[in-house]
Amino acid sequence: MHVKTSTKENSQVLAVVIHAFYFDIFIRILEKTASISTPYTLYITTHQGIAQEVSSHMKSLGLDAHIEVYNNRGRDVLPFLKVIDLIKTNGHQVILKLHTKKSPHIAFNGGRIWCDSMVDQLLEKRITGEAIKNFITYPTLGLIGPSNHLYPLWRKGGINMPKVKELAKKIDNQGDISQLFFVGGTMFYARVNIFDPLLKLDIKNTDFEEEPIPLDGTLAHVIERAFALAVDKEGLETVDTRFIKSLNNQDAA
Repeated sequence: MHVKTSTKENSQVLAVVIHAFYFDIFIRILEKTASISTPYTLYITTHQGIAQEVSSHMKSLGLDAHIEVYNNRGRDVLPFLKVIDLIKTNGHQVILKLHTKKSPHIAFNGGRIWCDSMVDQLLEKRITGEAIKNFITYPTLGLIGPSNHLYPLWRKGGINMPKVKELAKKIDNQGDISQLFFVGGTMFYARVNIFDPLLKLDIKNTDFEEEPIPLDGTLAHVIERAFALAVDKEGLETVDTRFIKSLNNQDAA
């Protein structure tokens, strides 16, 4: 169901954004996206180190995708923020954000297991097949994360909370943000326009720390949590895939 970039995208075509940092994991994620049962267009963000490999691999598969190459800064977060304008210009209304999360600091291959868990849940047929329909049917729905990967800010905000609170003020979110849930690992479905409050802040490349970065407390970690602020600012809700499946089951009944 991949829609080539030469075809005019619209609100009924899912924008699938994959940030490719690790080429081996990128190949695995790309193979899994082939099972998506709704029309979608690929947007791939990557860095100079593997850009040629990514491009060559896409050509070998006959897939015509948007490939955007950026400096290795801001992990998966900065490239995602930068590609949103293109996605909006092309008329998409819903984004699926994935990335090649490896977390090498996690022992016993835990990072890869975590990545597979998130990707597999988001690409489950019952989820992908109803992705755009769910956002149309439920107007209060803003973001869908994989189950067991939603965390309350009061518990997982950590050392990032002072800067998260600063961002809340900048986007004029005056609620109790500690009760909001964010997606740990930043893989999710979302309405394209929920990111507008963050984009209006005009966050610059140089605001993000240079690699190597600490395990926590950087701007990328802050914005990972601030996505929840943006959803809440728009008066929308963050839910997980388990909740979405329950809603779809009720509708089917």
